[in-house]
Amino acid sequence: MPVKCKGIEFKAWLESDWGGVDPWWDDVWVVIDGTGTADPIPEEISDTANVTIETGVIYVQNPDAREGVEAVSHFRTWKKNLDTMTLVIQFDKSKHDAVKSALAQIKGVKTV
Repeated sequence: MPVKCKGIEFKAWLESDWGGVDPWWDDVWVVIDGTGTADPIPEEISDTANVTIETGVIYVQNPDAREGVEAVSHFRTWKKNLDTMTLVIQFDKSKHDAVKSALAQIKGVKTV
């Protein structure tokens, strides 16, 4: 079953440690803001993009690791194991300073 996320989460997952030596993925199909691609380019994905990972298989060359992990399962496990959460919000430009200030004052907020 596909998994949905925002561009910022998808790019963080792509840049994360997938384990093994030189891991890669194949049979990829990702939908970004309604457009499907087999070759998502992180630099071209906005942080607020709506991303759906439809298919893909992650392979690792580490003989101790499982090969052929479904990308959707891998993403879900990666997200579940994070100790942080990402929140994407939209607000009126005129409220930028107030929103940024309010968020920065919340205990546990790591980056604003």
